[in-house]
Amino acid sequence: MNTTPDGPVSPYEAPESAGTELERRRSASGEVVPWEDDARSWPVRLGATVGQMLLAPLRAFRALPRASAWLPLTYLGLFSVVGAWTWLLFLVGLDVPWTRWLPVGLVTVAGVLLVWILVGAVVHHFWLEMVGSGRRGFPVTLRVHCYAATVLLLLWIPLVGPRLIVLWGMVLHLLGTTVAHPTPLHRSLLAYFLYLLIWAAWSGLFLVLFCSGALGVLSAI
Repeated sequence: MNTTPDGPVSPYEAPESAGTELERRRSASGEVVPWEDDARSWPVRLGATVGQMLLAPLRAFRALPRASAWLPLTYLGLFSVVGAWTWLLFLVGLDVPWTRWLPVGLVTVAGVLLVWILVGAVVHHFWLEMVGSGRRGFPVTLRVHCYAATVLLLLWIPLVGPRLIVLWGMVLHLLGTTVAHPTPLHRSLLAYFLYLLIWAAWSGLFLVLFCSGALGVLSAI
């Protein structure tokens, strides 16, 4: 274990300059998240990013920059539509009567997913800051949540899809914030635990209000 005049330093503790140094090395080597690699075509970017998020997330999270967030947001928007479409197709399979409103439903559900994930990123970063872990700023936490939306593809797996989304989503969020900021693992765990507590309470209230409002609108049609 390294030491300083102030005492021992944990091997997991990164210096304040770590984020800047990591970005300098990535810029020099050309290492970036595939979705943000201008040298590739859009289909190749998408396939490579999905593959990394599902099979090798550490490699992707180590390459997260702090530049403009519009590319991660477009990725999040794409997977919000994928998640909404999958959910609505499930309802069509159940022969739910109001699926004739499919276009409106697609836009509404995708919008709700998008806002849900964005607000989740804000809440998560708040707790990272509270425990002293959000070193590289909110844009990096936002990127972690945007790319973690890849798990919505797992909805296509019968029976176990929703469970896999929850489990792998937690892994991506935790790994992402630990590696991308970077920050000690115990701080990331504490911040994520606090985030889940607040997020679970807020999500439950939101779902009750949203479902109540949707049922009210449908009953009036």
